Amino acid sequence: MAFTDFYRQTRWIKLRKALMFERLNAEGLLICEHCGKPILKEYDAILHHKIELTPQNANGELIATFE
Repeated sequence: MAFTDFYRQTRWIKLRKALMFERLNAEGLLICEHCGKPILKEYDAILHHKIELTPQNANGELIATFE
């Protein structure tokens, strides 16, 4: 599986949406977990993997789940 295919999987899309929803403030703005400032453009909302994504683990159940 190519890395780009991983980011098209339903479970990754759902996880990304859930995490972004958790990070909304009272005004509905997405807040950066690192600096606390609003993220104004969705493409600036970047999620980082706690476990590095590799061709060997891209299909693993734990790579796109909450901890």
